[in-house]
Amino acid sequence: MTDSTGRLSAVSLLPSAHLFPMTRPVTRQRADVIPEWPAVGDGATEAQPMPMRVRVSQTTFVPAPPMLKCLIIDDDPFVGAAIKTIMARQGWEMVLSSRAHAGINAFESSAFDLVLVDLFMPGMNGFDTILRIRQLAPTVPIVAMSGFEFSKSDGTSQDFLGLAVQRGANCGVRKPFSQGQLMAAINSTLAPPRIGWPPR
Repeated sequence: MTDSTGRLSAVSLLPSAHLFPMTRPVTRQRADVIPEWPAVGDGATEAQPMPMRVRVSQTTFVPAPPMLKCLIIDDDPFVGAAIKTIMARQGWEMVLSSRAHAGINAFESSAFDLVLVDLFMPGMNGFDTILRIRQLAPTVPIVAMSGFEFSKSDGTSQDFLGLAVQRGANCGVRKPFSQGQLMAAINSTLAPPRIGWPPR
């Protein structure tokens, strides 16, 4: 045991119970520095004070960033499940709705950082869904999704994704899409990008 003077006392466990007093100098040191015994061969003797040579690093605990939340509105359960898996790997919290009205209700009841909307669904379509979400949250990023193509009489195709952007979506991605294409579309709506890239 030690006291404030630096006196160290040790008691042997032998039957004779010898007491061995030892004394070492005590100096005032900073709280973030702890002493280290000098190694053999360093020129240290019993009469020399212990050098203060070990600095304890101070650890700063940084709180983890909050989990981002994404709303998927898509009537195709396979597409919704695939997107949910991809996004969950990137650390997103996912909410999946198979109908537009259910998705809007979910959006009104919680805060979301991103919305993915299919354009063609039973009941309320994706175009009107985008308009409604944009009314509720003018700045939330919205990505429109569609695999539907309609050929006009002149042989050209209707640009539904472009129409969705006119209705308020930030960008569109055509189905079927790869993981990289989905991530690129999402990254383009987030400033600065807040999702892992390249995709894992």
